[in-house]
Amino acid sequence: MSRKQNAIFFILFSCLVLTAAISLAKVDVFSSKLEAYAFRLHPNQDLLGSIVEIVETHHLDAVSIQTCVGSLKRVVVRLANQSHATIFQATNQTYEIVSLVGTVSANILENGKREVIPHIHLSFSNGIDGSTFGGHLLDGSIIYTTAEIVITDLKQLRFTREIDPMTGYDELVIVNKKH
Repeated sequence: MSRKQNAIFFILFSCLVLTAAISLAKVDVFSSKLEAYAFRLHPNQDLLGSIVEIVETHHLDAVSIQTCVGSLKRVVVRLANQSHATIFQATNQTYEIVSLVGTVSANILENGKREVIPHIHLSFSNGIDGSTFGGHLLDGSIIYTTAEIVITDLKQLRFTREIDPMTGYDELVIVNKKH
């Protein structure tokens, strides 16, 4: 083998070993009883703002989005690896909600107030040819006709977000309320 081939082999082998080490990292698994909340949003309501308001109003601590069907007349998302919002809105154009998944955390601040932090992904298709797009749901996605939503709160857990030194991002931290 040439020096170049040896170097490439070493790099690939190192990546394989690192990947194996990461995949063998301990994964904490939590279980909890669930309480479901079902609601319907109406025309001109903000999809994300409405979900956050329900989480705040009902003092939910560990929310999972279970299902959502409906339509939007305006979509605001942050696409992967982008720092800015992308807006989908056109005259005589509506968007079908294909999928809505994610979690909503409730950090408790030093002053005792709650900070609700959604991490929700939206997939949607246009009404012309069904082309599908997706991204992180942001404020400003407006309901066209309806959104029928079911969320669950994991009653024995609290979701928070903290900077993860491995990723550099605010990542989900799951805390068991029993302890």
